[in-house]
Amino acid sequence: MRCVTLFCLGSLIILLASCVAQPPATALRPASTRPLEQQLKAQDRQIEKLVTETQQLSITVGANQNELSALRNEVQLLKNNKQQQTPITPRRTEGPDRGINSQLKQQSTPSQPSATELYLSGFSAYTSGDYPPAVDNFSSFIRSYPRNPYIPNAYYWLGETYLAQDKRQIAIEVFSALVNDYPKASKAADAQLKLAQIYAQLNQPQQAMAALLTLRQQYPDSTASKNIPVDLLDSLSH
Repeated sequence: MRCVTLFCLGSLIILLASCVAQPPATALRPASTRPLEQQLKAQDRQIEKLVTETQQLSITVGANQNELSALRNEVQLLKNNKQQQTPITPRRTEGPDRGINSQLKQQSTPSQPSATELYLSGFSAYTSGDYPPAVDNFSSFIRSYPRNPYIPNAYYWLGETYLAQDKRQIAIEVFSALVNDYPKASKAADAQLKLAQIYAQLNQPQQAMAALLTLRQQYPDSTASKNIPVDLLDSLSH
């Protein structure tokens, strides 16, 4: 009987010892969360990039809409002024042949489009994606009305039209003409930013960096200088 008791007691001691030696289940090493953290950070950077691009697109669209609205108002004002300034001439008695010849001459003489009509036609064609007429209208506007205050804007949208057709070298010439000939124009800073973007697309980082440096030095308070695309900076940082 004593042997049985000792045997049971020894078995109980061995069982308790094994329970104490076994590590608790909660002591298991947790899996690493580093890959998940990296993925979340990458997603945050992508979201920030998308937000920046959306803001820049909103600024561009808003500027285009404001300019188109201003031009439409200008056209209406020009029409109103023309009607008010048209003199009333006394009617002269003319022979039937003379009157007919005069009317035919007036009808056969083509009238040159006004500066506003050319500019607005070019801008409307550009926004509609009809690029060849946009090029023709903007170019005619620049040639026919070289002293018009909208000449810098015409250069800018002409450059955008060539850029939309993937004619980057011609676009560089047009944007360069704008920043060189009209450095104080409202579109000069935007044109300077376009030059940096085109040079980056052409894999010419030195020219792109030089264009950005000029943008920041000459137009530090401009919208273009404050909203340089993140992807452009990233492409030039490598």
